[in-house]
Amino acid sequence: GLVLVFCLWVLALVVKHRKSRLMKASSYAFNVVLIIACGVLSASTVLFSLVPSADNYLCGLRWWVPCVFASTVFGTLFSKTYRLYSIFRIYETKQKIPSAIRFKDTRVAMMVACFVLATAAVLTIFFLVDPPVYELHRELVHGQDFYTYVDACHVSSVFTPLVFTLYAV
Repeated sequence: GLVLVFCLWVLALVVKHRKSRLMKASSYAFNVVLIIACGVLSASTVLFSLVPSADNYLCGLRWWVPCVFASTVFGTLFSKTYRLYSIFRIYETKQKIPSAIRFKDTRVAMMVACFVLATAAVLTIFFLVDPPVYELHRELVHGQDFYTYVDACHVSSVFTPLVFTLYAV
């Protein structure tokens, strides 16, 4: 709730001041992408409060949405940080920044796309080898039989650590 309100407020400020020199220097388009990705990442927690159905789409969304948007956030931050590093490295040597070193927005977008595509590749392999499966647990509590949704989306405990190790690399 509050995070989404904060993201909308920051987005409004970025849009309002988009013509300022500081906003142009920090790449207005990627600031907007970063703010929207943070908002969607925060809103993705709603997926975990919903009860999945037998078709397993919600189980898949619980993996895909946070991972893809976290990669978008970190890819944007990493590429913008790398751009600053490159500029300051050249500046310290008192050289003129050659046009080959200048980072255009398309180059930053390519770096972000590489992060997102790497995440999509790992998740695709994971979903092909061991997709999450919806299970309804039936439990007996105090002599009464009822259905409960305890950890409804299951994956193999053997393959999951491998996916997270591959994702961390």
